[in-house]
Amino acid sequence: MPKIDAYLRSIERFGATGALLVSGQSVTLRFPTGDRHATQVTPHDLLVALVREVAPAAAIAALEAERAVRFTLDSGGARFGIEVVPRAGEWQVTIDSHAAGAAAAGDGAAARPAGGAERPAAPPHRGERGEPASAKASGDPRSSPRTPMVVADADRVGEMAAALSIERTPFDVVTAAAGSGSALLDRLLAWARQHRATDLVLAAGAPAMVRVDGRWSSAGEQQALDADVLSRELGVMAPAVARAAWSERGDSVFATGDATGRMRVCLGRDAGGPRAIVRFLRAEPPTAEQLGVPAVALSWLRARGGVLVVAGGPGSGKSTTLAALVRELALTQGQAVATIEEPIELLHRRSALVSQREVGTHVASLAAGVRGAMREGVFAIAASRCDDAETAAAVAGALDAGHLVLLEVSAASAAAALARLTGAMPQPRGREALAEGLRGVLVQALVGRRDGGGQLAAFEVVPGGPELTQIVAEQHWGAVAELTARRGPDGAVSMAAAIAGLVQRGLASDASAEELAAR
Repeated sequence: MPKIDAYLRSIERFGATGALLVSGQSVTLRFPTGDRHATQVTPHDLLVALVREVAPAAAIAALEAERAVRFTLDSGGARFGIEVVPRAGEWQVTIDSHAAGAAAAGDGAAARPAGGAERPAAPPHRGERGEPASAKASGDPRSSPRTPMVVADADRVGEMAAALSIERTPFDVVTAAAGSGSALLDRLLAWARQHRATDLVLAAGAPAMVRVDGRWSSAGEQQALDADVLSRELGVMAPAVARAAWSERGDSVFATGDATGRMRVCLGRDAGGPRAIVRFLRAEPPTAEQLGVPAVALSWLRARGGVLVVAGGPGSGKSTTLAALVRELALTQGQAVATIEEPIELLHRRSALVSQREVGTHVASLAAGVRGAMREGVFAIAASRCDDAETAAAVAGALDAGHLVLLEVSAASAAAALARLTGAMPQPRGREALAEGLRGVLVQALVGRRDGGGQLAAFEVVPGGPELTQIVAEQHWGAVAELTARRGPDGAVSMAAAIAGLVQRGLASDASAEELAAR
């Protein structure tokens, strides 16, 4: 199937009159009521490839001479008019599903300069953000107001072309692309998923590595990854914003999905060249019961206001647990929840009560997202981190206003998590709000299953109360472990006891539990 067919089928599916594709810019669908713009961009090399694949020989010759051309294309029982205006480093392709008859006659094999001109018109004036300036003439379709439309980042058209999916929101996925846009990456992703990997590491100069059941190994029989090839393929996979951040800062994080599932991708560079760490995600948040979240922790969700901390080390699954608690609030308790994430990982599609906002896409910062959720009067606010003064101040304000706040903290113990949170709060009132409102701390670690079927979570539980409030107020962190060890009746469970319980129930393997306990 020609690559351009993905766009043609999208024009038909959405009832558009045509489309405008410009190198490195968002895809535009044209409707009688005005243009609608997608967040997906079309890379220049892809745009050139999809035109050359279907253009007649005369049109290709004209394009190589940098002359604008028009030709017709029959596809799926319909005829389309294609106009291409080539410029160095940027092509503009206009697809018209209604005016094909005005294009070249006959079978579309002949090409002629667009509008009779030998050279393309001067490029349109662009504003500071690279968008075409609004035309004053009412007949110019670009003068119509922008109505944002969002395309799933996975719906990229590369060698594995798939139908362009334009969605109403980033969280209401209609269809998913067959691949990432890179044949190399798709092979590695498929191999990793087939072997139940949780993570995939790609680094220049070395073979890809996967983590299965907590252990790293080579991703099959393969050669070391070339730096230039890896950089190019990751660029194809990444959305435009992530590519720009990677280029400017050297690191970037984004979440995306394909026909197989979702994933979080961390892009970076080191002395060896480009690298990426891919974390495979669930299609949707699991239930708290599926994860084995202790009942006492679920009781914290029924509190009016306060703060609940979900902590864990790298790769411990704390983001999944936080998502499960959000699901519990929305689907079981019927409460409105706003999540502020960097990036959005698990999509809550089952309830309209969950509003997910991504930093950089929907809100300017975590703090801005928290303040915006407060204005909407949601019951609970979940944040993917709280490690800077601005976010901490916003969280303290939410606690004072009576919201239930769920915070994800990267820390391997309850004491370390509370120390990080209070350290981010420079104002005494913020620390007081945290100490007074603390409902409890849930610390998560992963252990191997006895049956070898992957990993399961072990939870350390530290319920709130007067003693924990005093510990936080005085920042006496050494007392947290002691408090947990002697407060069993109210649901407190140390990590050692949690792991031992899983082993006694025949769920966790002895070796995996011993290895985790020795860390």
